Amino acid sequence: GSRSMRVSPNYLIHDVKEPGVATVRLEGSARRGTEGIGGAGSTKGRGDVHTNGSSRVRSDLVGVSSSSHRESEDIRRHKEALATVRLLSQRFARALEAGRLLSDGMLLCAEIAAELRCFHGSSSASAVAAAVAANVGVSRPVPVSVSRVAPHSESGPLSGSYMAAGPAKPSAASTPSASTMMSSFSGAPPKLYYELFLAVTGELRAFEVHVLDVVKAGHIRILQLYEEVQKIQSIVPRLYMLITIGAVYIKSLQAPARDVLKDLSEMCCGVQHPQRGLFLRSYLSQCMRDKLPDKGNPFEGKGGDVKDSVDFLLKNLTEMNRLWVRMQHNCPLKEKERRMKERKELQILVGSNLSAISRLGGVHVEMYKSAILPHVASQIVNCHDPIAQEYLAETLVNVFPDEYHLQCLDAFLEMCSKLESEVNMRSIVDSLCSRLGAFCTKSTDNTVLVKQSEAISVFRKRLPAIIEAELRGSMPMEHVAATYLSFLRFSLKAEPQNFETPDFIYGHCYRTLTQEQIQETTNQHNIVYLNDSHPTMIVRGSQLEIVVVDLLCAPLAMMPSIREALLWNNWLPLSKMLPYGTWRRVANQLLGSMRDFDPCLSQTSEIDKLFDYVEPLVVPDSRTLVNMDRDVIHHPYFFAEDASVEPVLVQKDSDDGIESQGLVARIIFLVNQSNLCAAFEMLKALRLRLSAGGAERCRITMPPLVHQLLQLAIRSSASILEGLGDATRAPAPFEILTYASETIGPLAEADAEGSLRLYLKGALATLPCVLKDAETVVYDFLSHAFVLFEEELSGSRAQFAALNLITGSLLSTRSKLTKSDYDSLRNRVLRHARRLLTKADQCLALCSASTLFGVPGGNHVDSDDEPNAEKLNFCLDLAIQAACSSMSVAERALLLVDVLIRVTYYLEKGGTAGERERVMWLVAQIQDLLNKEISPEGRVGKVVAARFSRAVLHIQSSLNVSLDDVNATRPQVGAGT
Repeated sequence: GSRSMRVSPNYLIHDVKEPGVATVRLEGSARRGTEGIGGAGSTKGRGDVHTNGSSRVRSDLVGVSSSSHRESEDIRRHKEALATVRLLSQRFARALEAGRLLSDGMLLCAEIAAELRCFHGSSSASAVAAAVAANVGVSRPVPVSVSRVAPHSESGPLSGSYMAAGPAKPSAASTPSASTMMSSFSGAPPKLYYELFLAVTGELRAFEVHVLDVVKAGHIRILQLYEEVQKIQSIVPRLYMLITIGAVYIKSLQAPARDVLKDLSEMCCGVQHPQRGLFLRSYLSQCMRDKLPDKGNPFEGKGGDVKDSVDFLLKNLTEMNRLWVRMQHNCPLKEKERRMKERKELQILVGSNLSAISRLGGVHVEMYKSAILPHVASQIVNCHDPIAQEYLAETLVNVFPDEYHLQCLDAFLEMCSKLESEVNMRSIVDSLCSRLGAFCTKSTDNTVLVKQSEAISVFRKRLPAIIEAELRGSMPMEHVAATYLSFLRFSLKAEPQNFETPDFIYGHCYRTLTQEQIQETTNQHNIVYLNDSHPTMIVRGSQLEIVVVDLLCAPLAMMPSIREALLWNNWLPLSKMLPYGTWRRVANQLLGSMRDFDPCLSQTSEIDKLFDYVEPLVVPDSRTLVNMDRDVIHHPYFFAEDASVEPVLVQKDSDDGIESQGLVARIIFLVNQSNLCAAFEMLKALRLRLSAGGAERCRITMPPLVHQLLQLAIRSSASILEGLGDATRAPAPFEILTYASETIGPLAEADAEGSLRLYLKGALATLPCVLKDAETVVYDFLSHAFVLFEEELSGSRAQFAALNLITGSLLSTRSKLTKSDYDSLRNRVLRHARRLLTKADQCLALCSASTLFGVPGGNHVDSDDEPNAEKLNFCLDLAIQAACSSMSVAERALLLVDVLIRVTYYLEKGGTAGERERVMWLVAQIQDLLNKEISPEGRVGKVVAARFSRAVLHIQSSLNVSLDDVNATRPQVGAGT
């Protein structure tokens, strides 16, 4: 009964019983592949009006000899079409300003819309416009002011004074056939067509406003106009005009929005050319965006509800997706890449429907779960097109709220597992995980909501199937690893304290990288297969290496302690797949992530596992050993200018450094010493693992271990002394100190001076300990220090510094030594002090050594120690001789001041009259040097004068010594030599 053209659900266009309008019937195979039969069409497409079959399927492609010629032809037609639209737009604007008839505006808009159809064919816009004018049934109307138009009549279309002239009968010559319009079809590039689309739709929207004003004024019934516009002969301008009038129809509230939307959606099925159909339905979506029935708007109620709006948009999405997918079919192989690029340029038109659904206020999570997601998921899965599946899945993630995704996460991930293998699941999963991760960080309530939805469990359930789907195709392995990385980052934000999920991810990633079917494509996946002992290794510098490193390092910064990392079983196998240098960086990151040093390691097995994690920092890789014949390194205390010194060959690790070995040394401080026996066993295990690194590494890592052993010995002694420990709960301090001494021994090769200091610290550590054989332990530490001094130290300054340390340590530990051992050791100090290279070093070292003979109260283990006046005077005389032998006057004065200070110290401790005379003589010698040979204005003179003045003031105030007469004769220095 309706005079308008309807499209039935099976897409058959019924006959139109109207004079002057061509009869159209599309049935069976005759209707297939008509409007969409161009370069991107398909034999499975729906029909368009006015076709005579498919004899000209590729007629336009045959005439084009090259792509450059086709592009230039497209640009030329594009410019012509834009010029025509601008010209018609100007005419339309003048018609509106002059208040001309509505039929004038409709005719001009039909001509403008015809450009969207003619841009692809050889028919000119004037020919289509003639067909439009003939089928609308009007000739050029006489300009009549709208304000003077008589009321309309229902007797005929556009009757009354709107029809200044009667309908003109269309002539056969002026009405182009459909075959003529499509005879030279050539698909225009989407960018050019989009520019033309914007120009045309801009004028149509202006016409929509004009029609709405006329309808509100009551000059015409919108239903009558809605029926008349369907008589336009060409389907593309007819549908653009029909959508424009339909928008006014809905806004006027004269018809239910639900019925008009359904009618327009079905009518648009008449255009099955992919690009034209996409833009047509995009215009439909744009025009109806603010006219959809929604909660609280005027179109709700009799016009429908939000469910009708959702159904309309979902159907529009389905149809647009079919058209979009068809663009890829029946495409010449040489144009496949170009067609894919064009499709990606048009993808936003399809996704706009999902955006429109998400903006509807009446949509809620239950509707999304029960109606929207199942429909969209079915459409995505069933289209079997990778480009469409990837884009629609990403759009689905980005346009709907995060709460919706949490409630429907299982269904969405199940859909992802069914997508084509060519789909890049990395981008989809990354978008989803990024959104959910950001949602977690916004508030605590959001984190609770994520936990309640069990999102992590759902991911763990569905992710293996998604990865398996990726592996079925030719997806690069770095994309697969990046999918795991996205899930890992989300899990760390959702459940920061759950470290089981990272281990789950590491295990699946390792099995994915090592499975057998990947071995056939090693170059593509950047994996090298070596041998049975090291079956796989990721290629250095590949993108896969970067992703795996991020995967291994992602949870490290969030761990409260390194003990959580030891709970993982799959971190180590995955890290071993990396090249040695990269594995080193990961191990550095693991140790560098320790934010505090709370002792957290309480078992030897934990020590072993941690050292397996950081193996490349401790043990050099056999594949990267340096050629010993070509890389020669001198011992750090050997001088290159000394030709008699043989160079020491050591193993060189170019990536090794003090910083990385310092990180390894930090492991020692993680040992929990609450159980002393267990702590001793763990320190033993540490020594065993650290010693495998070689002397150069042990130079940095062993000293902290020795310090911890000495501290453990002190704690063990205190525990036994207080009765808190026994033989079963606390190790013997003697055993610990002996083990510490054995630990220091191998360090001498790489760092003799450092080893000497450690021996001296070991000797000092015996002071707070209660030991039965204390003299044996102390003598052992000190004797080893003397051996290193005599055999390893060759530098003058190093010998001087070491001798001062030995002197101080021997003085401090004299109470732990027998008198014979103490005499033997201090005589060795005196002997070495006399043999130092420079006179200054001899003088200062002899002054220090004199304390070993001049300080009483040693309390040796076998007898009391009294000052040895003879040896003391002997040391002081040698010191004065060394000072006076200096060739530099300034140095001589400074050394004499040092001797004066030392003699004054002994005088304070109860020295003899000989020491008083020595003080007076030293004062006289220094005064002579200051008065005669040293300028008091010079830098050295000022220093000597200042030190001498302070010494003299101290002597006068503390010792009550008068310095008025300093003409004493020089004593017999060295009389006891």
